[in-house]
Amino acid sequence: MGLLQALYNMAVPLIERQDHEDEDLDDRGSAISYTSEQQEQFDALISEMRDATSTEQLNDRFGGLLFSFESDDLYLTIVRSEDLSAAEFVTCFEIMKTNMMQMYKSSTIGWSSREKVAEMKEQGLIYILIKSKATEELRKNNANTEKSQETVGFASFMTTWENEEPVIYCYELQLPKSLRGLGVGKTILCIIESVGIALGMPKCMLTVFSANPAYEFYKRRGYTPTSFSPQPTVLRSKELPPSYWILEKMLGPAR
Repeated sequence: MGLLQALYNMAVPLIERQDHEDEDLDDRGSAISYTSEQQEQFDALISEMRDATSTEQLNDRFGGLLFSFESDDLYLTIVRSEDLSAAEFVTCFEIMKTNMMQMYKSSTIGWSSREKVAEMKEQGLIYILIKSKATEELRKNNANTEKSQETVGFASFMTTWENEEPVIYCYELQLPKSLRGLGVGKTILCIIESVGIALGMPKCMLTVFSANPAYEFYKRRGYTPTSFSPQPTVLRSKELPPSYWILEKMLGPAR
């Protein structure tokens, strides 16, 4: 059984466990040491996933789980940030900008296109691109295959250190409105968590604006504020949420 198939098998129990069990997530963590061997394992994992996409094996093995509602029209591709094509990066940036720019501007972080571009190009980031297959009519009328196979959403993640411990960090999970509420975000998040489990990471972390409706989605998926997340401001008559939350979820052993 390859690593890709193993991730597929791990993602299903993760979804089912969260949907049907009510247990204390804080008891699932396990202390580990971050080693160069784990980084090598991560590199091998991503390489196998990337190689699989080149022959559409990723869609065959993973697509039924991710896109059972429309697997003929959507597929995944895995790529490192430094290997994104210029067109892919621009599309990802525009999707993120459409979804998030106003939230950045309204937050204490503020918006800077230059800083966001640098963050999204950070070495070590892995992108999961959600692409729409070209229809036969598009293929006939558009010779630009890359444009025809348009990126419609994406996620990015990497292994890193947070508060002196190794974690897998979800940097972005950006979907258009047309793909929300269909289980796509839930499943991609489970894939990222599964990579963390495969590498022995004790937790998955992410940052979300308080004004972002996705905050409630992450709470339902078992994410809670870290001890070092910004905290609410307590006023005389009300409590104001922070501009953003830093969330974490303890990852239990794979089943």
